[in-house]
Amino acid sequence: MKTKIQGFIAAITTISTVLSMIVTGSGMGDASSAFDKNQIRLPLLFETNKGQTDKEAAFIARAGGYTVYLTRDGAVFDLKQVVGDVRNDETPKTGKTIESDRLKMNFIGANEATEISGDSEAITRTNYYFGDKKFENLSNYRRANYRKLYDGIDAVFYGNSSGQLEYDFNVAPNADPKMIKIGFEGAKNFSIDGNGSLIVETENTSLVQQKPVAHQTVDGERREIAVSYRFTADSEIGFELGSYDASLPLVIDPALKYLTYIGGTAFDDVFEVAADNQGNAYISGQTASLNFHGEVRNDNDADGAYVAKVNAAGTDFVYVTILEGNGDDTTRGIALDASNNLYATGIASHFFPTTSGAYDTTHGVINHHDVFVAKLNTTGGLVYSSFLGGNDADAGFDVVVDTAGKAYVVGSTYSATAFPTKNKYQGCGFAWPSSLDSEDAFLTVMNSTGSDITYSTCIGGAATDDNAFSVALDASNNAYLTGLAKGGNFPTKNAFQPSSAGGNDGWVAKFNAAASGEASLVYSTYIGGTGTDQGNGVAVNASGQAVVVGLTGSANFPLVGAFDSTNQINEGFVAVISSTGTSLVNSSFIGGADTDNANNVALDPSGSIYITGNTKSNDFPMALPFQAARRGVKDAFFAKVKFGRGVISSSYIGGNGDDNGDGIAVKGNFVYVGGDTASTNLLTTPGVIKATTDNSDGFLAKILDTRLDSVGVFRPASTFLLTQSTTNIVSQTATLSTNLAGSSGVSGDFNGDGLDSTGTFTNGTWKVRDANFPLITVTPKQIAFGTVGDLPIVGDWNNDGIDTPGVFRPSTGQFFLTNSTSTAPTIDIVLNFGLNGDLPVAGDWNADGFDTVGVFRPSASNFFLTNSETAAAIDISTFFGVAEDLPIAGDWDGNGTDSIGVRRPSTSQFFLSNDNSTIAKTFVFGIAGDQPIVGDWDGRPLP
Repeated sequence: MKTKIQGFIAAITTISTVLSMIVTGSGMGDASSAFDKNQIRLPLLFETNKGQTDKEAAFIARAGGYTVYLTRDGAVFDLKQVVGDVRNDETPKTGKTIESDRLKMNFIGANEATEISGDSEAITRTNYYFGDKKFENLSNYRRANYRKLYDGIDAVFYGNSSGQLEYDFNVAPNADPKMIKIGFEGAKNFSIDGNGSLIVETENTSLVQQKPVAHQTVDGERREIAVSYRFTADSEIGFELGSYDASLPLVIDPALKYLTYIGGTAFDDVFEVAADNQGNAYISGQTASLNFHGEVRNDNDADGAYVAKVNAAGTDFVYVTILEGNGDDTTRGIALDASNNLYATGIASHFFPTTSGAYDTTHGVINHHDVFVAKLNTTGGLVYSSFLGGNDADAGFDVVVDTAGKAYVVGSTYSATAFPTKNKYQGCGFAWPSSLDSEDAFLTVMNSTGSDITYSTCIGGAATDDNAFSVALDASNNAYLTGLAKGGNFPTKNAFQPSSAGGNDGWVAKFNAAASGEASLVYSTYIGGTGTDQGNGVAVNASGQAVVVGLTGSANFPLVGAFDSTNQINEGFVAVISSTGTSLVNSSFIGGADTDNANNVALDPSGSIYITGNTKSNDFPMALPFQAARRGVKDAFFAKVKFGRGVISSSYIGGNGDDNGDGIAVKGNFVYVGGDTASTNLLTTPGVIKATTDNSDGFLAKILDTRLDSVGVFRPASTFLLTQSTTNIVSQTATLSTNLAGSSGVSGDFNGDGLDSTGTFTNGTWKVRDANFPLITVTPKQIAFGTVGDLPIVGDWNNDGIDTPGVFRPSTGQFFLTNSTSTAPTIDIVLNFGLNGDLPVAGDWNADGFDTVGVFRPSASNFFLTNSETAAAIDISTFFGVAEDLPIAGDWDGNGTDSIGVRRPSTSQFFLSNDNSTIAKTFVFGIAGDQPIVGDWDGRPLP
């Protein structure tokens, strides 16, 4: 048995055991004498049952000594045994008679919805001909999977390298392995032998399940965990896991920080998510519950719109605000400004609340809905609320806000010329150009007080339905839109795809809302193939490139640098469009063998792409998941991708019902995903707002997105040595080139690509590079920052994903930090912290995404750390190391928080702590005289 531990809270992910057959009983020889001994060396395959055997069996496998039939609720073993010599009087010769015992292994308490399917199809085909019956071309598989066997637990049967049958239980994080109970029908007795193996005895034969073995993998090292079989009170078999060290680095990327239901006793949804620097999450949606988390709604059958703020731990609401008129109301898009005021848009019914002085306080036609635009303060109170629309149905789908507090709203309108426009690129409806439109996409910019619009335009084709689903802003306040165009006459400009390829298409447009008319549209382009395509979410990176996700049914969807180039049914897609719109920079499918949909996208400062949506694929690409298997017909998913590297991390999010991811946000080391769920058994975490559901609800997940740091050493004027593991120490060595020589080694992510690289510092002169190997061919960038006598540090002081220089001046006890990597950057932060003789460190001590400073005081073996860059408060004080040690800091266990460590020059030992107090790891690396450096050299969560 092999067990792997992973997840934010330790979770057993694999429990397996090998089955073998022993013959017992008087007068019986070795079972192998009745069979070719090489038989058990043949590959073990699972043959599909198409009527050639008992209809209860889904698959049949034939191993040495037995045949197994896999049914929905268990496995039936046909155990062969040799009865003995038989002499035929008429034909004197010796023979052997082979008979069978049948033994059924039942999964006690398993879900009725368990699904069994084949996996990894072999080239082998089998055929049977029974009289006039024939069963031809039957498929065989190397594995047979039981999906949703128990809540959060799947099982898989397969053959090992010896041809023996082996089965695993895959247990998702937070699922309880004690739910696994096995019963046996047809057994006379069962026991556990001195080796810990389970012996199940039938009349003539015994089935042996070998002793379980459990382990956890920590930093690439296998560590054993005690595990054994146990008998329950009802003589059923389960697994008993021994204790394991919770302080060991069990967290990987990604790991689930919290997962909670959102809603009351009726139907509720989460449509969008935002997050602030303090780790609070903001969600929007609609609720049919009259008791939405304690909030009393009007007693009617309509849905209410809501926005809510959830604390960083996911244990409580900071505020909940209900907005409703006399009909169905929904909050779709939300955004935060720098002060954490919230801007919202959605769909509003008659009598929806508006505020005095707002742009439009009069609802349109009573039997249609209007867009609403609202601003809420930090306690959830209305600052302004306005209608936006005309005399027909209008809907707001998304909103972003610029630094001046102007809200950019997108959606769709049927109101034609009655929809308000200003400085427009294009009018709405039949007045533009001259034929009746059914539905147009729109972009409207509301001023900072909500009293007027500064720009408003429609965009769409004539007499077609067009929608804008998502909007993003760049640093210059250009607005990027994406959506669905249902006709072939959508207006394009500076387009990499100026024409529809057929069917419905996605589209992407860039607007400069400070201009007017034709000049306000920078570019507009189709994106799609001959099938149905649509853009669902858009973000914009630091280079002004639009990053778009959506759904495509086109096998010929345009691809560039794809990490997934096969559209198997309907697939999600992710694409990057140049800042001018004239070229497709990158594009890829994302999904598996069934239907997948990418609904929304977010970016981190390094340009990594985070996607959420839904999938029906069992083989959706998984990378270090906290939920490795699809548990319902349709699960939500989270994925982090980067072109050139593919899927970096991903996970299913779901249970026994349909689940869908709609909203996603990235802030600091965390990713926030929200959506809707019909599942009653989501793997919710302890202490959250709502751990169980009584109807279809929304959900909110907070996911840790971090990487493990490892160490290196700088051998002045000679060499860098780096290791990617602090457990399995394997060094990479590079000799310094002349132009990189320096007195102190430094390391950091100087270009925001997610990889740390090395450099040197000498009396205010920095020489840094964007790559580690080969040193000799990489010309370093030279930066002038600091002066003679300063000690260097590196950190991300403004949470933009790029590490920048800093220095500690011992003579004055001051830190000087810059947010730039220009050749002569200015000082952005000055902090008085530390004394002469202290040695500086830097790290993210509280997982907020901002690095701050600290000092190690050798005379007292004392670390002093602060979480602030504006005040000199000591937030952490701890004794660690001895006077000769050199201080370092890094994320050694992948929990998103940096902690301290030291290197002892006299012994070349590293001592690392995961809690800023105790030693978690000790090892030798380098030689005396080396200087320690820290970094994530390969961008992977595990070495």
